[in-house]
Amino acid sequence: QKIEVQAVLGDLFRVRAYAQQGQILGWIRLEDVAEIPEDFVANLEKAEERRQLVASLIAQNEVALGMTQPEVDLSLGRPQKITKRANAEGEEQIWEFIRFQLVPQQTTGIGPGGVATIGTTWVKIPVGTLTVTFQEGIVTSLDQTEGNILQSNQVTVVAPPIFVYW
Repeated sequence: QKIEVQAVLGDLFRVRAYAQQGQILGWIRLEDVAEIPEDFVANLEKAEERRQLVASLIAQNEVALGMTQPEVDLSLGRPQKITKRANAEGEEQIWEFIRFQLVPQQTTGIGPGGVATIGTTWVKIPVGTLTVTFQEGIVTSLDQTEGNILQSNQVTVVAPPIFVYW
């Protein structure tokens, strides 16, 4: 029977499973479960650390090596261009993002009654591109052209998603 661990609180686990009668939800103690893999709790902790790091990167609209396609989509939105390429290692996808900066421009004109008016118009100017390459749905490389697109100017690496099975 497959059991999904939904939450951990100390040595308690909130689990969900399906039986003939339907969905089963509840809390169990770790010591009441037989045959838990040795590294199960350690992997849960690693998965939570990764989740927190990725959530922080998404909040800052940044991307890192090791992120998944859905995570990049949450962080940067949909790319302007997607290219698929097949090679010896398998299929890779290349997402291209054009980054813009808003630049103010002063405008002048003649308003009602012949009065001169001055205003500001904001113009979107492209400042560079960010190309994100995925292999098997995981970011494997980042290429940046022109401008400061990677906000920290450093490439962050996160562990690929950790799948914890029991």
